[in-house]
Amino acid sequence: DKKFEAFNWNVLSVNGHDYDALSDAFDKAAAMNSPKVFNMIVLGALLHVCPVVSTDGLERALYKSLPERHHHLIPLNMEAVEEGKRIVKVKR
Repeated sequence: DKKFEAFNWNVLSVNGHDYDALSDAFDKAAAMNSPKVFNMIVLGALLHVCPVVSTDGLERALYKSLPERHHHLIPLNMEAVEEGKRIVKVKR
């Protein structure tokens, strides 16, 4: 945790087996009517603290790499990415 705090990240240690600790992200995914977007919420949180790719770049990559029959899912997934970014607070 100290290593990440050195990068001015607000570090939260979460027990992956503790439902209460994970419930906020699960609730956000459920509110979006698709628990399958949980991974995209986590990706959004990661991109907020470590922006290795832009949101636009991610969206373009999804359209390029996913079969066209799945393109209708991309807006929901991008919404989940934005929600993940909102959940995370970075200590500056």
